[in-house]
Amino acid sequence: MMTGMMVLFVLLVGLVLSGIFFRYMDTTAGISFSSLKFADLRMELLNLVLVIGLLLWALVLIR
Repeated sequence: MMTGMMVLFVLLVGLVLSGIFFRYMDTTAGISFSSLKFADLRMELLNLVLVIGLLLWALVLIR
C-alpha cells in the first residue's frame, strides 16, 4: 500500500508541475502569470480534483 501511495504521489506531483509550467509558459518572456484569474483558479482546482480522483480509482483497480 505504501508503494502505491508513493507512485500516486509522484504521478500527482509530475502532473501538477507540468500543468503549471505548460499553462503559464510564454515563449517570448519565460513564465508569465499575468493571465491568472479567479475563474481560472476554480477550473484548475476542479481539474486537479478530477486528476486525483482518476489516479485513486486507478490505484483501487490495480489492487
